[in-house]
Amino acid sequence: MSLRRSLCWAGLLLAGVLAAGCLDFDGDAYCAKHPELCTLSVTELSPTVGPAAGGTEVSLTGNAIDAQTVVEVGGVPATTKVMNATRLIFVTPPHPSGRQDVVVRGKYETVTLPGAFHYEPRPEVTSFSPGYASSNGGKTFTLVGRDLGPSPVVFIGGVKVTYPSINREETRITASIPPLPPGTHDVEVRNAVGGVTVLSGAMRIDVPWVEKRAGLLGGNVRGLWVNPADASHVLAAVAGAGLQRSRDGGATWQPVESMRGQTLEVLVQHPSSGLLYTMVGDILLVSADLGERWSRVFQFFSYSGSLLLAPDGALLLLQALELMRLAPGASNWERLFVGTGDAEVVRSMYATTPARIYMATSAGVFRLATGTQYYSWTWGWRTEVPVTCLAPVPGAADSLYAGTAQGLYRLDPGKAPVRLNGTAGVLSLFPDASQAGRLHLLTSAGLRLSVDSGVTWQPVAGLPPAMAVNSMNVTGGRVLAATAGVGVFRGTVGSGLTASNTGLPAADVIALAVDGSRSGHLFAGTTGGLFESLDDGDLWKAVPWEQVPPPVTVVRVGSADGRFVFAASASGLRRSRDGGGTWEAAGPQGKVWDLAVLPTAPPTVYAATDVGVQVSRDGGDTWAEMNAGLTSGLATGLAVAGPGPSFTLYVTQQGALFALTPDSTQWTLAGRFTSDYTSPFGQVAVASNGMVLVASPRGVFSGRGDGGQLGAVLSQGRVVHLIDAPEDNAFAGGPTGLWRATVSPSVFSAFTDISAGMTGKSVRSITFHPDSTRLYVGTEGFGVQVSTVRGL
Repeated sequence: MSLRRSLCWAGLLLAGVLAAGCLDFDGDAYCAKHPELCTLSVTELSPTVGPAAGGTEVSLTGNAIDAQTVVEVGGVPATTKVMNATRLIFVTPPHPSGRQDVVVRGKYETVTLPGAFHYEPRPEVTSFSPGYASSNGGKTFTLVGRDLGPSPVVFIGGVKVTYPSINREETRITASIPPLPPGTHDVEVRNAVGGVTVLSGAMRIDVPWVEKRAGLLGGNVRGLWVNPADASHVLAAVAGAGLQRSRDGGATWQPVESMRGQTLEVLVQHPSSGLLYTMVGDILLVSADLGERWSRVFQFFSYSGSLLLAPDGALLLLQALELMRLAPGASNWERLFVGTGDAEVVRSMYATTPARIYMATSAGVFRLATGTQYYSWTWGWRTEVPVTCLAPVPGAADSLYAGTAQGLYRLDPGKAPVRLNGTAGVLSLFPDASQAGRLHLLTSAGLRLSVDSGVTWQPVAGLPPAMAVNSMNVTGGRVLAATAGVGVFRGTVGSGLTASNTGLPAADVIALAVDGSRSGHLFAGTTGGLFESLDDGDLWKAVPWEQVPPPVTVVRVGSADGRFVFAASASGLRRSRDGGGTWEAAGPQGKVWDLAVLPTAPPTVYAATDVGVQVSRDGGDTWAEMNAGLTSGLATGLAVAGPGPSFTLYVTQQGALFALTPDSTQWTLAGRFTSDYTSPFGQVAVASNGMVLVASPRGVFSGRGDGGQLGAVLSQGRVVHLIDAPEDNAFAGGPTGLWRATVSPSVFSAFTDISAGMTGKSVRSITFHPDSTRLYVGTEGFGVQVSTVRGL
C-alpha cells in the first residue's frame, strides 16, 4: 500500500498576500529517502519523576511529532502542547504513586516507554509535635513521616521554616518554629518532587504570658516616703514591682517607670540636701528629683537590710556584719564595727548624734563609740531574747524604746530598763515625732496606739492578724502604714486603717492550686491572704482574713471532687471541706512548710513542719508524727512519687534528702549535699525518669534517690519553687526568672530561661492545670502569669 503524506505550509508571497496550503506527495518515496523523519520516536523524557498529585510539566523530544500526537501516562491522557516536529510538552495527570508507562500515540505509530515516569508519593506525616508555641518563636518542632525526601520544605502559617534538618533515613524533620501571630495555623510539608501534605490547624500560637491580677490587691511594701513639703506626695517601695508614686496622699498609685520591676529595700531622705536614697540588692542609689531618676552611688558586698542617715548627714549601712559610714561629701566608706560573739546579728540601728549609734542585736542594745572597731561600747543593755526594734523617745536625748518578744522597754541613761504595760510580742514601733507621747506599736496581737508614752494602749483596727508593718508615717494626724503583704493602709490617728491599694502592684503570690473538678477554679496563697478565682484567674476574690489569715504559703486541693482544700497560713493549717466556701483549723503542730496530699477518701495529708513530718489519714482531723530516721526537726519540702499504693514519699531537711515507702516506718537517706552546705532546702519534686529534684538557695540539685551525693543542675542562685510537669518537663522559679528542663529516661537537659514576656520575673510559685493545658506562675508584685504554651 502506497503511503500518502501531505506537506503543509504557510507563508507570505511577494505580492504581500498571506497564503497557505497543503500538497500531497508520495510518502513512500520521501520516507525511503528520509526514514529518520517519518518514524515516530522518543529520544528524551525530562523530568522522569513527579508527585502523585500530577501537574509536572515533562519535555518529550523525538521525531515525527505532529498535531495529532497525544500522550498517556499510566493509561491516563495527559495535556499536551506540540512545540515542533521534534518536541512537545505534556502535563502529568494525577495518579497513584509508582512507576508508570508513558505512551506516545501518533497518527500512524505508537511508542511505549515502560515505567518511564515515576510518581513519587506525597509526604505522609505520622506525628507533629508540639502543636503549640509562643508568638516569640524559637521552639523546636519535630515532624515524623515517610516520603519526605532529601530536601523537604516546611511552611507554618505560610512562613517558610529556615534551616530544617532531616535524618539519614529521611523520616524525621527538626527545625525552629518562626515567630507567628497568635491563632491557629496550618503546617505544610513539601518534598523534593513537589508532593504536598497540609496538616490543617496543626499549630496553635499564643502569646507567651498573660498577666492575671485583678483583685489581687496588696503587695510587700518595704518603705514609705512622704514629702515633708507636700503630704499628698507619697512614694512606696514595693518588692518586685519597683517604686510607686501617689499624688493624692496614698489613695491611688502609679509606677515610677525608671524603677519598674525592681525591689527597693528602704527609702531615706537627707534632711538638708533633700536627696533620696534607696537600696536595690547590694547597690546604693540616689535621686535628686524626688524619685523620678536614680543614679548609682556604691555597690556593697552584702547588704543586710538597714540604711539610715545620721544627724550629721552621714550614711550608715549594715554590710553583712559590718557597720559602714559614708561621711558627708566623702567618696570612701569607713568601717566602724565588725560583729562577733553574742551581738553579731544586728537587726536594726538608730543614731541620735554622730557619736551615738545604737544597735538592736540578738543579744541586746549596744552603743558604738564612733571611730572604733569591734566592741567599744559606752552603754548597753543585754537581754536574753533578740531586740526586734529601736526607736527614739521624742524630746528625751539618748532615751530609746526597745522592743522584744517579752515587751516594749524604755531605756534611759543611768536607769534600769522599764517595761511598758501590755506590750508582749513586739514586732515594730513607730513614734510620732510631731507629738510627744504618741506611739504606734505593732505586736503579734495587732496594731496598738498610745497617746501617753505607753502607759495605756488601744487597738487600731484594720490590719490582718500578725501582719508585719515595714514602715509608718504620721503627718498632721494622718497615718500611712506600709505592710509586708497587704499593701498600704491609711487612716487618721485614733481610727481604724483601711487598705489603699488602687493601682498598687499585686500581693506576692506564694502558692497556687488548681481545682480540676471545676473549670477555671483556682486558689492563690499570697502575702495578703488567700484568694479564689472562678474564671481562670481573670478576677480574684479575697477569702476573709478571719477565716484564713495572711500570709498563705501553701495551698493544696486534696480530693478529686475539689471538696477538700488545705491552706497553710499565719495561724497554722486551715481546711475547707466545701471547695473553699468555709474554712476551719485543721493543723498539725508547728509551722507548716509544705504539704503533700493523696486523694484518698478522706484525703491522706503529709505535712513538713518545723517539728518534722506529720501525717493525717482522716483529712486533717487527727495527726501523728512520723520522724523515725530523720536527723533534725525542721522539714521543709515534701513530694510524692509513683502511682497508687506503691508511692515513695520524699522530704528535705537541712543538708539531706530522705525517702519513705508505704511498707516502712523508717526514713532512709536518699541524697546528700556537700558537707559545707547547711542552708535549709525548699521544694522537692520527682521527675518522670525518677530523678529527685530539690530547690535550694543555691539553685536546683538532683539525684537518683539512692543515698548518693546530689549534684547541681541549675546554678542560678535562690530557687524558691520547683515542680515536675507533664510531657517530661520540669520547671524551677526564683527571684531572677523561670526555667524549664526536659527529662528523658537517661538524661536531664540543661535548664533554659523561659521568662521572656512575663511582666514580673520574680517567681514565687508554679503549678499546672490537671489537663496539662495551662501553666500558672505566681510572681512577686505582678500577680499570676498564665501561659498556654508553657511560657516558651
